[in-house]
Amino acid sequence: MVCKELLLFILLVPVCCSGCKADIETSITCESTSSQLSCAGTDVIEIYSANYGRTDSSICSQGKPTSQLVNVKCFLPQAIDSVSQRCSGKTNCEVTANNAVFTDPCVGTYKYLEITYACIPTEMSITCESFPSQISCEMGSIKIYKANYGRTDSSVCSNNKPSEQLVNVNCYLPKTLDVMSKRCDGKTSCEVMATNDVFSDPCYGTYKYLEVVYACLSVKKSITCEHELAKLQCGSDAIKIYSANYGRTDKSICSVDKPLSQLTNVQCMLPKALNILCSRCDGKKSCEVEASNAVFSDPCVGTFKYLEILYDCLPDC
Repeated sequence: MVCKELLLFILLVPVCCSGCKADIETSITCESTSSQLSCAGTDVIEIYSANYGRTDSSICSQGKPTSQLVNVKCFLPQAIDSVSQRCSGKTNCEVTANNAVFTDPCVGTYKYLEITYACIPTEMSITCESFPSQISCEMGSIKIYKANYGRTDSSVCSNNKPSEQLVNVNCYLPKTLDVMSKRCDGKTSCEVMATNDVFSDPCYGTYKYLEVVYACLSVKKSITCEHELAKLQCGSDAIKIYSANYGRTDKSICSVDKPLSQLTNVQCMLPKALNILCSRCDGKKSCEVEASNAVFSDPCVGTFKYLEILYDCLPDC
C-alpha cells in the first residue's frame, strides 16, 4: 500500500483491506512535510487515531540510513489530541509532521505522521429562543461540532419580532458548544431549551436562536481488559474493523486494583493487532477475541494491557 519510491507523500487507503468499502481513510506524511486533510461539501473531519513516530521500517524510508528506521516502536499517544484540535469538525486542515508540533518521541529516528480519519456528513438544527432544540439520530450517536446561542443573521427566527431585536448580528456565546456537547454527545437523542436559563444571555435585548451543527456517528469503540473477552456484535449487519491495539496508551483505562508499575508505560502498541482483528472479525455478524498474550503476543512485558477496537456495523455485502 505504501509508495516507497516517493519521499514526500500523503497516502489515502482503507484501513483494512477486506470487507465492505469504508469511508475511513489513512493519511501518512513524512517528517518535515505537511498533512492536508479535506472533505467535500459540508462534510467535516472526524479523527479516529493519530501517531507521530514510526511503527514500520519501510514507510518514509527512501534515502534514509538504516539507523533512522530500525526503531519501529516509536509512539506518541498524545498525537491524537494535537491533530483533533487542529482538524476535528473542519472541512479541511493542515498539520505539519515535525517535532515543533508534536515533540520528539524517539530522538534519532526519522518519523512520520499517520492519521486515521473520516469525512462525516453534518446536519444543522436551528431553534428559536424559548423553544426546545430536539436532535436525534436514527443510526449511531450524536456528535456536536459547532453551536451558537445568539444571532448572526437578521432573517432567522424573525417573524413578528420588532426590528430592534434583530439588528445585532454579532451575538455569539462561545460556551454554547461546551453546553451542547455535554448534554448531547454520545446519545441517540437529546432535548435542550434555547433559553437564557440554559446558556445565559450573550446580548441583552436581542431575540436569539440556537444554531447547532452535528453529525450521527456510527463508529463504535470496544475496550477489553487483559485476560477478558472482547465481544463484537452487529445483528444482521457485518463487522468492519477500522483500528485496533493491544497494549496501553492511557494509564487510567483498565487500572482498577493494578499496581502503578503495570500502568506507567503508555507507549505500548502492537501494530499487528489490526490484522489479527480483521482476519477474525471482518464480515461476520459477531465475533469474540480474547485480550491476551496468547492471541496477540506481549508488546510490553510487565504492563497490564487492554484491547482497544474501533469498528462499525455495515450492510452485509
